[in-house]
Amino acid sequence: MTNSTLTRPDLERATRSYQSRLLEAMKSQYPLDQQVKFLHLQADAESLLQQLQAMKQQRQATNPNG
Repeated sequence: MTNSTLTRPDLERATRSYQSRLLEAMKSQYPLDQQVKFLHLQADAESLLQQLQAMKQQRQATNPNG
């Protein structure tokens, strides 16, 4: 069994592709106001994820052994 990980550019490209497909699907299924709410929530979630990743990197930099 192999342990494959995506590089950051690969992950970003895959995320953009997924988001693009999701937006196209949403356009035909959900009213505009619901799409806007979803996009705001998605942006909030992405922002929180980036904050967590930054905190993790800071923690690792200040305490590399644990």
